[in-house]
Amino acid sequence: MKDEVKRLKPAVSTFFTWAVLALMFSSNFLVATIFGAGALIAWFAGSTERYKDLLVRAAGFFVMALAVFIARGGWVPEFLFLSLAGIGIGYLLAYAGIILWGSDFIERNFVAFVGIIAIAALLVAYPSPGRVLWAMFSLLVALALIYLAYLPVTYVSSRLGKRTPEELLPPAEPVPKNDPYSLELSRVVSAFVEKGEKAPLLVFLLRHSPGRALDVHIERAVKPIIDYRESLSPLAPPWVIEKRREEEKLRRRNLVEEVIKTLESMGGLG
Repeated sequence: MKDEVKRLKPAVSTFFTWAVLALMFSSNFLVATIFGAGALIAWFAGSTERYKDLLVRAAGFFVMALAVFIARGGWVPEFLFLSLAGIGIGYLLAYAGIILWGSDFIERNFVAFVGIIAIAALLVAYPSPGRVLWAMFSLLVALALIYLAYLPVTYVSSRLGKRTPEELLPPAEPVPKNDPYSLELSRVVSAFVEKGEKAPLLVFLLRHSPGRALDVHIERAVKPIIDYRESLSPLAPPWVIEKRREEEKLRRRNLVEEVIKTLESMGGLG
């Protein structure tokens, strides 16, 4: 019961935060309620299955766009409607790109995508083209403030949807070994899995590689680690970065296991 209440508090906080913000700008309880409901739907994406969370976020932004559409009146609501609806469409395109074409380009660079949508919406909605630069500056300031307000919500959301390390990685050995070889292996593997530091692991594997194996075979065995690159984009939104970090840890763990198995089949480490 306590865990359910603990999970419910951020959801209630999300709804009221965005509903109050909408009420401040619209003075309309219906608009504020619908806007808060849309934000709540988007918040639940943090605990939704990978990739399906894009559909949930899209639904949330479409509901928020509906709330702004009801408010109407002036270029600001029109701009917000176009922006929110555009972001919702962006999430649908990101999902389609992953499912249909196997490309996560839009999701990895979603922050840049949102910026393009916002600028396009401003150019369409703003009534005076001559003052559009001042409006764009005001927009950037407003987006920065909204982003700062949204960060805590997305962080809590991603943490609730995040699997624990015990769920993510295979269980550790029941009786850890304390000899120098095992301790060093554990240290370099941990550095690679947790932080992506591959140099210490490569040095260890090459130093302890099978003596009778040809250099070309050893090079081929460790090549997956040499070629490893973290696929995180600086333009990705916070919830994507959070989930990708855990996926990258699992990917690095699998790489280590595959390489060690290959070297073991060639004569073992030692």
